[in-house]
Amino acid sequence: MKVPEELEYLATCFFSRSDLEYATTQEWVHTTVRKFLTAEQKKVVRQFLDELLSGSQTDDDLQRLWQRLDSDYRFNSGAAVRRFLTMIQDASG
Repeated sequence: MKVPEELEYLATCFFSRSDLEYATTQEWVHTTVRKFLTAEQKKVVRQFLDELLSGSQTDDDLQRLWQRLDSDYRFNSGAAVRRFLTMIQDASG
């Protein structure tokens, strides 16, 4: 599966301890998406995640996908990756 460069770039904006200044994970995600992506980039990310999350990808597939991205922010389960990607999807809408 080809991940768009817009999502690859966004993943680099999520790094270990970058969430500490935010009250919630959702606030962190929404602020990061808004701060680092243009409207057109958000559209590309949203379309990709719409397809990815509505497809037959398992939680393990999503975790492997995230691990391939250049982010040092890690998750302890594929379900956590799914929730995180869903937040990015929502923030990109």
